[in-house]
Amino acid sequence: MEKKDENLINLKWASKNYWLFVGALVISTSILVGGGVFWWQQKIIIKEVQKENQEIQQSLREQIKQLNNQINEQKKKQEEKEARELKHWSVCRNKRHGYEIQFPGSWNIYVGLYRQLVYDCEGTDSFYLSPNINVDKQDLQFIDVDTYDMGEPEFEGETALTKYFNSHPKILQNNPIVKESLLHGERVMWLKDVPTPWIYFSHDKTLYEIKGKGISSKVFESFLLKFRFLD
Repeated sequence: MEKKDENLINLKWASKNYWLFVGALVISTSILVGGGVFWWQQKIIIKEVQKENQEIQQSLREQIKQLNNQINEQKKKQEEKEARELKHWSVCRNKRHGYEIQFPGSWNIYVGLYRQLVYDCEGTDSFYLSPNINVDKQDLQFIDVDTYDMGEPEFEGETALTKYFNSHPKILQNNPIVKESLLHGERVMWLKDVPTPWIYFSHDKTLYEIKGKGISSKVFESFLLKFRFLD
């Protein structure tokens, strides 16, 4: 009887252990399968993300290529326009201050606070040269020429520019000189370079201040080369 009871207990434990083993096996299999499905899904997601990134990169490359083509096309058109302008120049002569300026033939001369259109710069102390009809726009392209009488004794001689800036210190405090050059033997002080040039030079007791905006190096270089004093 005792042996029979012992066999019954052993059978129950064996049965219990069997189902525990089966349960553990099922759980382990579920984890493995679930993990495999998870990593499979992650792999698909990674591939999709990589594909999207490649498509985005390709799209960006195409956009950059299009922008570069547009920039090159605009640059080519601008160069062709400048080449045409450099062949045909108009003359602006100011006998009062003793100089002559040449500028692209398609540009206009404007004077006064309200930028009045005129056809010569004779006798004026200040004027604009611009291809724009509406010179009040902020994005306009222009060359601004201003002249000042430096007849005072303290401004005479080779140190005229230095003396002028010493008497107007705020100019150089806010805009230090970036380079110097010569124009028909006269010292030229550059406060800014192209495309927004700002230069000063003097000749025969006259101070010249020339500013520009949206000016290419070719146009401004030709503008200075064609500038001449009448004496």
